[in-house]
Amino acid sequence: MDIDGVLNACGALLGDVRKHQAWPGYELVAGERWGETVSPQMVTELNQILNDHDFRLVWLTSWESAVPAFGHKTGIDNVLHAPWLSTEDAHGEWGKLVSVRAFLSQHSKLGDKVAWLDDDLASEHDAALWAARQGVLAIPPAARHGITPAHLHQLSEHCTR
Repeated sequence: MDIDGVLNACGALLGDVRKHQAWPGYELVAGERWGETVSPQMVTELNQILNDHDFRLVWLTSWESAVPAFGHKTGIDNVLHAPWLSTEDAHGEWGKLVSVRAFLSQHSKLGDKVAWLDDDLASEHDAALWAARQGVLAIPPAARHGITPAHLHQLSEHCTR
């Protein structure tokens, strides 16, 4: 899971975007970076899915050492020891795709119960195609509002199939 554009709704509190918010309320949370915009309702619903389906959260973000603090201060469950995967590009390939493939090759027992949430998936067509072929649910939220209720519904449905 990425942070910016997924959990951190970049721009959700700006101008006209407020008219089209995915959630009824967002809050600016003081952060180690610059402050993040998060919906408390989204966090509650995400936690419900994580707990109901015994999800293992794996971070795929450039935030590195700030990840546990972000998760903790926003109330996302079980993040303090969640693994973090590299985002460095490798041999001309998008680093996040390289990391996801490597992670899944080491954890083959996960099968098709994997979801990848990243706003960059909208423009990374090779990664989205690879995910579809592997049975990985690829969710690309729009960065301005991050995860929507519909995305969380998709995630929950993916877990129960």
